[in-house]
Amino acid sequence: MTVREALEGVLDEAFRRQSFGPIKHLFRREEIALAAYRKAAAERARLEHRWHAVRAALEYECDLMTTSPPSYRLRN
Repeated sequence: MTVREALEGVLDEAFRRQSFGPIKHLFRREEIALAAYRKAAAERARLEHRWHAVRAALEYECDLMTTSPPSYRLRN
């Protein structure tokens, strides 16, 4: 069942009953789905930020390895 079909079914039921009860249930489901979406979006943003930090650290380490003399030469 598509979202449009579900919405049409709920609206038909609401008009037949002359009540907003079926629509309230649909709105509650939408609010739950929206909260889950927002939580997932926040987690994704946090993980993307962490990933960028890891990439920057790796790039820094690679630069150090290619530009700095080996550590055994520093001890002499």
